[in-house]
Order: sequence, then structure tokens, then C-alpha cells
Amino acid sequence: MRNDGTKNKRNHNAPNPKPRFVSCASWLAVVAVALAGQAGAATIRVPLDQPTITAGVAAAQNGDTVAVSPGTYNEINIPITRNITVTSLNGATLSDATNTIVDNQHLGRGFIVTGATLTNVNIVGLTIQHAQIPYYDNGGAVQVVSGKCKISRCIIQSVSGAANYGSGPIANIPGWTSTNDVDNVVVEGSIVRNNFAANGCALSFCAAVKCLIYNNSAGNSPVALFGSHATNCTVYNNTGGYLPNAWTAGGMAAGNAFNCIFWANSGHNGQQIDPTSSADVRYSAVQGGYSGTGNISSDPLFVNAAGEDFHLQAGSPAKNTGDLSILNSDGSRSDMGAYGGTSPPPSNFPTNGLIAYYPFNGNANDASGNGNNGTVNGATLTADRFGNPNGAYSFNGSSAYLALPLLSALNGQTLASFAFWINNAATNSYGS
Repeated sequence: MRNDGTKNKRNHNAPNPKPRFVSCASWLAVVAVALAGQAGAATIRVPLDQPTITAGVAAAQNGDTVAVSPGTYNEINIPITRNITVTSLNGATLSDATNTIVDNQHLGRGFIVTGATLTNVNIVGLTIQHAQIPYYDNGGAVQVVSGKCKISRCIIQSVSGAANYGSGPIANIPGWTSTNDVDNVVVEGSIVRNNFAANGCALSFCAAVKCLIYNNSAGNSPVALFGSHATNCTVYNNTGGYLPNAWTAGGMAAGNAFNCIFWANSGHNGQQIDPTSSADVRYSAVQGGYSGTGNISSDPLFVNAAGEDFHLQAGSPAKNTGDLSILNSDGSRSDMGAYGGTSPPPSNFPTNGLIAYYPFNGNANDASGNGNNGTVNGATLTADRFGNPNGAYSFNGSSAYLALPLLSALNGQTLASFAFWINNAATNSYGS
């Protein structure tokens, strides 16, 4: 067994010309394939190995994972100074985040990431709530002072701060002075909701991918995306601020946005985006309109925005009208908003050496960007373990299999790692 920083992988010699995943009357939910990496990384379990998240993080070395069991942890100002992953025990979906809560009780921040040499910090599958933004400061839930950090499938909620000064539940400090550093902090597949700040009520100088940002408010200018780079985000009903100011907007100021939806946000004269900031917005639905290639001003027709369901109705004008270079998981032209485009690999999967990632979003396509799409032979789509339709493949126990074109992708390597989640129909048990 080799531990190379990902979860429960087995090492295999080079596969035969048609690598197959075959099952005895079972279903397969997710597969990742990567070249074997450095051994020695450890998993520190909270509270089994260490009593608190803070203690687990302090004990972790570069490459380690701090795996947090479901529960509520009343902790503040957790410093991350090494390249580690802090994750809920499973970390696979937002459902895990709802059960694994870091509650700051309005006594301090959540996480503080600091270290010039940090290149691979991951915070995965947690709810961070009730953080307090210090007066005249920023980054209540997560403040990145230096280094690179990815925040995946997290829920950031009920963060508060002073009404007159300060900003942002999530803030990337280097991004304030250099736009080259904005992409060093990536927030993906996350929800940012019900927070309050003086300015910048959600993300400041971050890259945001497939996020839902809604129902946040501010005392001066809400600006949910401040100086950020956003792709396939839904930004809805971010309100408050001093509306007579010409720059007040609840959706966005500066930065760029592609395939996004900006709707029902407060702003000067109803504007969603600060027109004085030169924000670059394309292929997005913007209430009241905004100049940019492919932008529309038509109602995106959410299923039930009041009930926090931001999926698009069948007749939505935001369906299949996104950026032509971005595709939905079924290969069609992408939708606008958080449910369009293809989901990236989970951040606790390897990026260095990743060959293929199969999330099974209605097909066996490779979502790693390497084009190693699988071929389905007799297997049928079924719901995954979270009840998501067409999120897994079912096998008949004899002839059904998936053929994966991995031999050429391995390029002569004789050692690789395979991670997967499988259910055995005979015992109705599953694991990885």
C-alpha cells in the first residue's frame, strides 16, 4: 500500500491494453487514476487521533491530511502553515459539509493560511460559520495571508463584521496588491450565504468556480465578488449598502466573470455590477444588462430561488448559452450559473500526475481535462450513494464493464494508483 496523498488507493502494475473496471453485481460511483507519488503522507483523524482540528493541524506535516469526523467544533483562528489538507471525513459532497461544522461563535476567524512556500493547502467539505471579521480587517472564515489555497465543497455562513470597515468572509490578501495572485486562492463548488460585512460580503480577490453566493449583505457596498475571477457562479440577492454611491453593487466589482448569473442583487439604480470598475463579464445573465460578449438580460428562471434551489428550469434562456469553450458534463454547450460546466476533480485528489477522473455525471467521460473518456459496455446508469440520479454505473456481475484508455496515458509507467467507490449489491455495503 502506498499513501501518496489521496484516499485509499491501491498500486497496480501497468494495465492490459484495455483496462477494465468490472464488478460482481455492484455499482461504481467514482474513479480516479494517478501516477504513484511520494510515500509517507499521514492521515490524522479528529477527534480519534487528535482532540481538535487545531491540534490536528498543528501535528500535520507537509502532505498530510487532517480528516474531521462529523460534529460541531467550537474553534477559532486555526493556523495553517504547511501544505496540508483539512477535510471532513468523506469530503465528497456538500452533504458532508453540513455535518462537519467549524463554529467560531463570533469570537474570531476560522482558518488563517500563512506561509510564503505554501503551494498546496486544501480545505474541503466543512461548514465554517459564525466567524467574526476583525475591525478594519478582512477574511473572517478564511484569510489567506500568503501562499496558495483551495477551498472546495464548503459552506461559509453567518460570518459578521463591523458595518463601516472590513470585508469578506474569504479574503486573499496578496490579491489586493497584485492581480497575478488572485488565482492563488480558489473557491470551488461551495456555498457562501447569509454573511455580513461592510464591503465585499463574500469573496475578495479569489478565483471562484461553480459557487452559489446568495443572501449576503453589507453596510456600505455588498459586492459579492470583489476583484475576483469567476466561472459558472450564481450570485443572487446580495443586498444592503449605501445605494446613492455610484459604485455600489451587490454582484461584482473589478475582476472577470464567465458563465455566471447575477440576479436580484442590490445596487445603485439597480445595477448588479459596478460600472466604474471595468469588470470583464462575458456569457453571463445579468439583470438589467451589462456590456460583454454573449451576455443576456433575460430572467434565468431558477427552479425556486426563495427555497434556495438555483437549478435552471427547462426553458431557461441561460441553458446551453454559455461560453462556447466550456461544456456541460454531457458534452453540450455549457449552461450559465453554478450548475453549468463540468465539475473539476475533488481537491483532495492529486493534481500532479492525475491521468483521469470519472465523476459519472451521466456518462463515463474523463473530467480531468486529459480526454481519457471511457467506453461503457453493458453497464447502466443508476443513482449514486447520495441519491444523485445517473451518478454511478451498475454492473450485472458477469459481462458488464467499463473500458478505459489508460495504457497510452500511462506512457510506460509501471506504477499507478486507482481510487474508487464501490457498492456490493449482495451485501448492500459500500466503501473505497
